[in-house]
Amino acid sequence: MTTAVTPNPNVRGPFECAVPRVINARPERLFRAWTDPEKARPWLTNGGDLILQPHVGGLFFLNMVYNEHTYPHYGRYLQVEKDRLLEFTWMSQGTLGKESVVRVTFEPQGERTKVTIVHSGLPDEKNRDEHHGGWTEILEWMEQRLES
Repeated sequence: MTTAVTPNPNVRGPFECAVPRVINARPERLFRAWTDPEKARPWLTNGGDLILQPHVGGLFFLNMVYNEHTYPHYGRYLQVEKDRLLEFTWMSQGTLGKESVVRVTFEPQGERTKVTIVHSGLPDEKNRDEHHGGWTEILEWMEQRLES
């Protein structure tokens, strides 16, 4: 039995954003797009470096390329339920170096899937709003760049 890793609540901020999107793909395809580095790199990092260890306690690192800048992000997986749920810590310049938590759920809707990203522990309203916009754009990239 795998024990869930818990984040440190003392280093998290009080703000949260939620971004839902219905995508024309089944949950297993979208889950692979989040957990297979070759499938995730084009949309999650916009072509930057990416290391994924998608198991409880596994680490990730990504360099997101955006507007001619590279933004490093780090974290560790807290929960991994195949084709249903990913939860991981998220630390970056955008979280002011504080640990936040991202929860991604995959809800089947016929041949489509409702993907919902909830990002909690953000340090302030400005960062919450920026992450809402960022996750919205990332889900758009994901949908546009999925392989046929």
